[in-house]
Amino acid sequence: MNPFAAPCSSDTVSAGEYAGESSPLSERMKYFGLVFRNLARNKRRSILTTLSITVSVFIFASLISLPSLLDQVLRESRQLAACDHA
Repeated sequence: MNPFAAPCSSDTVSAGEYAGESSPLSERMKYFGLVFRNLARNKRRSILTTLSITVSVFIFASLISLPSLLDQVLRESRQLAACDHA
């Protein structure tokens, strides 16, 4: 079978057809185990990374919502100013 050729129906192989091949779920579990082991290995780096991502998301959300908040404040101040002059 040519690895660079487009697969045809006779070339396709099911997930469990090869002997000793593990299922996709067990592959994911191995991957998650590796991730969690490495996260626990250097706790300070993991905590700092989590905090920096959290702060970044907070700043991003604040900057995205700032224009609508300013529009609302200006609209309310115009309504109050119009009521005071009437």
